[in-house]
Amino acid sequence: MKVDEGRQMTLQKCYQKIGNYEEAKNRLFKDERIQKYLQMFLKDLSFSSFLDAVQNQNYTDAFLHIHTLKGLYLNLSLSHAAEYASLLCEALRQGEPKEDISPLIDKLTVRHHEILDAIRELS
Repeated sequence: MKVDEGRQMTLQKCYQKIGNYEEAKNRLFKDERIQKYLQMFLKDLSFSSFLDAVQNQNYTDAFLHIHTLKGLYLNLSLSHAAEYASLLCEALRQGEPKEDISPLIDKLTVRHHEILDAIRELS
């Protein structure tokens, strides 16, 4: 499915960058539905809310936001980021993390922005 003649980004190529297309297709059935939810993902505030909560050392809210984000990643088969979100979820499950989570946040930030960039290429 080409977006327009000037771009060659297909949903399958997009997913090569960000996750597992076959898994997303099995879960959501139609490319149109996948694209709809990817577009909705662009507007989701869970990631920025997570970063704000961590910055404010509000680990209860940070956990809630990263847990929501993990669910979004998994439901959309954005497996490249789901791994880091899962690790962060576990680190924050009991409140203040016992170890430095900033390396995980940095890796997730890179992945998250790669996802956003790839989705925008579909738009």
